[in-house]
Amino acid sequence: MKTISLNLFLAVLILFSSMITVYAMDIGEKIPHNLSLNDQSGTIQSIDTLSGEKGLVLFFIRSVNWCPYCQAQLVEINKRVKDFEKQGYKVVALSYDPVGSLERFSNQRKITFPLLSDNKSVAIKAFGLLNTSIREGSPHYGIPNPTIMVIGHDMIIQSIHQEGGYKKRPDLDIVLRSLVYIDYDRRQNTKY
Repeated sequence: MKTISLNLFLAVLILFSSMITVYAMDIGEKIPHNLSLNDQSGTIQSIDTLSGEKGLVLFFIRSVNWCPYCQAQLVEINKRVKDFEKQGYKVVALSYDPVGSLERFSNQRKITFPLLSDNKSVAIKAFGLLNTSIREGSPHYGIPNPTIMVIGHDMIIQSIHQEGGYKKRPDLDIVLRSLVYIDYDRRQNTKY
């Protein structure tokens, strides 16, 4: 009986621990990397070239090559780019994929926003988002835990969105709504 209870407890603990979101960085912190990375066309970008009037919304994705959840998310984001731009933010996605993979995906799916290649996962590691359950040497080593960050021109994180696991992604309406709150707080001269 004790063995069954212990096994059940461990199973429940594992299930719930996979749903817990742990942020490596926090709202109000300065980002640790200036996003000086190549986009899908091979152009070097930076926070300055990527930001809209108020900042940028940065989507950390696993891979355009093999992750159907990431692919679907990018297609959905592409349909909503103008909604983000109306709020003063540009949209950017970042993955560990090489430039060529991002270019192919972007061309096939007609993606209209920058896809950044962090092929050595330098930015992913700097943000503390490296998926540590993947062993070094694996073809999937270097992927981030899917995360969305709203970043201001001052390189300060204004909002963070994550879900437990990799299959479910934050609802874009919620992310867009957070931009309204950030703008309201900015007008009230407070930090969000």
